[in-house]
Amino acid sequence: MPPTEERRSARVAGAVAGALAVACVALVALQGGAARSFLLFVAPILAACGAVVALIHSLVASKQADRHDALRRGEGRLVEWLVDGEAWRRFRALDAAEATAKVGQVRWAFRLIAALFLLAAAAVYADDSGAWELSVLFIGLGLGMSALGAWLVRSSLAFAARDDLPSPAMIGRDGVSFRGRFVPLRGFGIAFVSATFDETHRILRIRYEIDAGGASSEAEVRVPVPAGREDEAREVADQLRR
Repeated sequence: MPPTEERRSARVAGAVAGALAVACVALVALQGGAARSFLLFVAPILAACGAVVALIHSLVASKQADRHDALRRGEGRLVEWLVDGEAWRRFRALDAAEATAKVGQVRWAFRLIAALFLLAAAAVYADDSGAWELSVLFIGLGLGMSALGAWLVRSSLAFAARDDLPSPAMIGRDGVSFRGRFVPLRGFGIAFVSATFDETHRILRIRYEIDAGGASSEAEVRVPVPAGREDEAREVADQLRR
């Protein structure tokens, strides 16, 4: 069984965590011989925080990869569907349109956060030009958030527009495997919200909530239902809600 996208993500995040940990140690070692500098003081702290975040992501992605592999082996699978031909093309057009419409919200959220950091940098410098290092830190954080937002938007748009071949959808109580990705419906920071069969578009819509440190948001995974499997889709929706 080839490694899943979650398994590859876990490995990359683990490597990033290790690199940031090494950078943190190196920056701490520089503290003794270098002149006192706020940026040099805060750099190892940021590197350590980044290493912790990357490590947590690696652990979570590894756990999701295990669940994805189990679902692909048939463990806990409720149903497996595959649509092709014109039905697949209609679904991909609708899915891409809905995904693209929601990307704008992510773009503006990150732009707002970046603008707040830049305003903070300007306010600090205007109040005390001697605190320019703190202003530089805020500018760096603002630019970093802007770059992260741009990367997330590009990734989402690229995935939405990707010209995939028809992909089997495997649905379990705790997650969905579709288009090469595993979408967890329950677990660490994830809570199932609802499942409904959209009869107009012949799509099973499954909503889940993501809790990121008290700030929650809802997302949706859409799965095309093959012709003649409408009753099965309603039954799957009922099973997910139980």
